[in-house]
Amino acid sequence: MFRLIISLITAVGLMPVPLQADDAEAVPALALTEIPQWIVDNVAFPEQDCELGIAGKEKFVISTDWTGRIFIASPLNTLHPSYEKEILDVVSRAPRCKVNEVNPDDLYQSVEIDFSSLIPKHRKQDVKPIGDWRPASFSPDGNLSPFDDGRDLFIDWICENCCPERFEVCNYSDTLELSYVVRKDGRVCNVKLQCSNSGHLESSISTAVESAIKKLPKWKPAVTSDGENIEVNVYDRVVVGTDTDGRRLPWLRLVDDTQRNLAPAPCEDIVVLNPQTKAFVKDGQNIGRLLNDKIRVGMRTPYKIQMVIEKDGTVSEAFINDEMVAYTDSVSSVLKATAWEPALQGGEPVRTICVLRGNLIPSKDRKQSHRTHNTDRYGSFMGYGRYVSFYDADYEKAQRIRWAKLVKAYPSLQSDIYGYSKFRRMNRNEYLESLIVRGR
Repeated sequence: MFRLIISLITAVGLMPVPLQADDAEAVPALALTEIPQWIVDNVAFPEQDCELGIAGKEKFVISTDWTGRIFIASPLNTLHPSYEKEILDVVSRAPRCKVNEVNPDDLYQSVEIDFSSLIPKHRKQDVKPIGDWRPASFSPDGNLSPFDDGRDLFIDWICENCCPERFEVCNYSDTLELSYVVRKDGRVCNVKLQCSNSGHLESSISTAVESAIKKLPKWKPAVTSDGENIEVNVYDRVVVGTDTDGRRLPWLRLVDDTQRNLAPAPCEDIVVLNPQTKAFVKDGQNIGRLLNDKIRVGMRTPYKIQMVIEKDGTVSEAFINDEMVAYTDSVSSVLKATAWEPALQGGEPVRTICVLRGNLIPSKDRKQSHRTHNTDRYGSFMGYGRYVSFYDADYEKAQRIRWAKLVKAYPSLQSDIYGYSKFRRMNRNEYLESLIVRGR
């Protein structure tokens, strides 16, 4: 199977990416599987900044963009901002990855850093090791996916409940530094806000937050693997602003290229393994259901399909597993007849590899629902129940509720985003940015 993957990459023209000029002195490129160990080897205990008094295992997932640059592909939660700062600093200095040696089935690598093992000898009495732990989470309506920490929802709550709807300042944009502590009982305290450009907007927000701090909903506190609640410090940078009429715009967490795939589209006609926006079937169709409806089998047959989605949404270079050889023509016909939205990189359509797994099931044995999953999921990497499989029924329910609220507030989104099927594949920044564009 590995040879099949390599042959697919070679056939579609995926070539190694040379180091850029600014990386002339960088460490020679490593395989993606080697990057986690490189990160662990280069992380140090943030002794000068750590004031929390506890240290434990910090877990996250990394991936690579088409240029070979490493970025963090999962929510990054740490016990203290000093740990997060150290992780971001090391990841930002990680060597380029050998893109031509990346397995499409293995685009994500888990990283686990045990900061308790890095505690200096003279600090061991001051810093308590806690091992595995689960981050605090915020969910005022109870609809929170297992892999989501709710920090974006918390920022939404502050914006909607503490921030005035209209300001005297128009066309204002600033970065707000927001820090707070989630205590062991789930209450939030020590909320501090500071804008880069001091002015009327900062004072208005600060006054509103201070008056509303007592009615903040409780968080679900962070907890260790032993069931002990712990206190965590959180720090976020938030983009705030107003439109031409002084109305507040949605608040957005500031995310740089260390925590997001921000590479521009390639100039060459290469295949992008990990695009910013994945390719998906138009009109919300389920490719697994289409395959089961069009292909008749006598027994349960597992399939694994690797294919290239072209810039125009057509399918090419499709390979299937050996068990499906007898159905190659039927599978190819279904794939070619299916309309796909192409992958996007920097807003531009690009070629990408799509990997599908599932089962062809005889009609007499079919249940009401069948799902085909793509292998670009990172949730299964996270240990101790911090994250589960990316697809989750409760998450889908929460997303549909959010979509219904958005459409009710902004009816134009139904046509602008082309329905829920595209909305559910958009990351938070993408659909909030779509609101900002309309001055919402």
